[in-house]
Amino acid sequence: MAQQGDTADDVKDDQQPVQKDDSSYQAPDGHEPRYVNGEPVISTGRDVSEFAVDDRDDGDTAASFRSFVLGTALAGFGASLSQIYTFKPTDVSVSSIFLLVVTYFLGNLWSRAVRRPTSAELAGPAAGFVNPGPFGLKEHAVATIIATTAANGSAIVNIFAVQRLLYDHKVGAATAVLAIFASACFGYGLVGLFRIRERMRLLEASAGCLDLSGFHWDKVGTSKRLKLYWSVFTGIAIWEIIPQWIFPTLNGVSGLGLLSLSFDWTYISSDVMSKPLIQQFSSWIGFGICYIAILAIYYTNTWNAKSFPMLSTSVFNSNGTRYNQTLVFRHAYAVNQTRLEQYGLPQLAGSFAWGNLMSNFFSRDGTLPDRHWQVMREYKEAPW
Repeated sequence: MAQQGDTADDVKDDQQPVQKDDSSYQAPDGHEPRYVNGEPVISTGRDVSEFAVDDRDDGDTAASFRSFVLGTALAGFGASLSQIYTFKPTDVSVSSIFLLVVTYFLGNLWSRAVRRPTSAELAGPAAGFVNPGPFGLKEHAVATIIATTAANGSAIVNIFAVQRLLYDHKVGAATAVLAIFASACFGYGLVGLFRIRERMRLLEASAGCLDLSGFHWDKVGTSKRLKLYWSVFTGIAIWEIIPQWIFPTLNGVSGLGLLSLSFDWTYISSDVMSKPLIQQFSSWIGFGICYIAILAIYYTNTWNAKSFPMLSTSVFNSNGTRYNQTLVFRHAYAVNQTRLEQYGLPQLAGSFAWGNLMSNFFSRDGTLPDRHWQVMREYKEAPW
């Protein structure tokens, strides 16, 4: 375990990754990774824990004023953009890779632009509060986690939107803000109570955070990658002027989404570049199954599907007309059983019913022992 007084070279020599170039390495449980040209092939969650995520600890600051400010500001940016586009035909979200890069750029800019006070000017623990020094990996991780956690907006906003759009019930701004805050605190409280210790859980959304060590421990490689990133970013920003305003037909040509062709990066997104081909291939198989299932549901009239549009997220009467939900509610939005029996239950399009069914049917959860837990045990628990 690295100590606060260790130099970067001492830590680097002492905290090397687990035998990355040693093909004789074998995990404690007998798992044998596969090697190609002396390098391990990352194919399982255990491989990620053993090879992709280093357990090096330089003892640098994690929770700082700078990390909280950067994370909160980028979270607000991402959440605002995501929430606005939630109600538009094209759902746009801020990717974790973008937030990772921007956090690194702003953190280094902060460390250089904001003058660090000397001990003579500001003595005691308050010294360096605004600028604790070079922007380190842990600050980067904390700011990125804050930003990515909130960047997709809040699901509870959909409840207020439904109330306003379908039931003409407006919720006050104060009520909405406090409800969002309360639900978030409750959710994170449950996460803290039921967290799994000594084990690692790898989430798809956190894959971009694996690049953190490269930003801070490989300056030469990071410089080249950042130049490429900002070059591509600038090129895409200039190109977007064409499909968005000059030639909107380039947005996409599609028939039921099958073999669609698009030249608009808003539709393409970065998923096609940030995920391995084998993982994308499994998604393509899922798309193929959905095409077959939706067509089969519609043309076999399963769930009375031919009475409704093939692709729709609305609710309908049994004859295919739009369902008037206000007719089955009485005062305080309680269900009027007499009117419900008269008008019948609302029905969904076959494709929408299939989507809801599959989203709840397929789920997979798994954990694995994590060697990084031993490193984290050197630190105190969060006091709040």
